[in-house]
Amino acid sequence: MKTPPVLRQGRAPTMSPTAAPTAPGGETRVLAGIRVADTPLITRALDYAKVHSEPVLFNHAVRSWLFAVRLGQLQGIAHDPEVVAVGSLLHDLGLTGRFSGGHRRFEVEGADAAREFARGQGLDDRRVFTDSVCRIVKTRPETTYDNFARDFGERFVPGYKAPSTVDFLMNGPFDE
Repeated sequence: MKTPPVLRQGRAPTMSPTAAPTAPGGETRVLAGIRVADTPLITRALDYAKVHSEPVLFNHAVRSWLFAVRLGQLQGIAHDPEVVAVGSLLHDLGLTGRFSGGHRRFEVEGADAAREFARGQGLDDRRVFTDSVCRIVKTRPETTYDNFARDFGERFVPGYKAPSTVDFLMNGPFDE
C-alpha cells in the first residue's frame, strides 16, 4: 500500500517527517525527528502539560501530539497546528488529581481542562471546535452518519460524502 505524500506549503509533495507544518509565524522545530510548529502557545501548552502531569502521562501526551502531526503530514491533512498541539498535549489532564472532579469521565474532564487552557490563551471556541470537528470528519467520516458532524463535513470539508445507514447495513457482516 503506497503512502500518500505530505503536502508542504508552496512546495512539491514530500514524505519527509520533517515536512514543515503551516504555523502562525512559520516557526518550526524538530522533536523526535518530526517537524512541528513552534509558537508561544504550543510552548505554553507543553509547559502546562508537564507541570500538571506525571512524567509517564506527559510523555504519552507528547507522543500523541507527535503521532497526530506525523499522520497529518503523511495524509496531507490541513489542520490548525496550535489546536492540534493543545488538544493532544492536554487531552488526558482529566486523569490528574487537579482536573479530575470525579463526577464525569476523565475524557470529559480532560477536554474541559484543554478548552479552559485554550480560552485562557486567547483561542476562541469557534476556532477550536471547528478545527476539531472537521478533523474528525476528514479522518473518521464513518462516525458522522447521523450527527452534527455531518453538517460540518458538508459545509467545510471538500469532497465529503455523508455515509448512509443503508450502506452500513448492506455492507454488514451478515448473510441476509
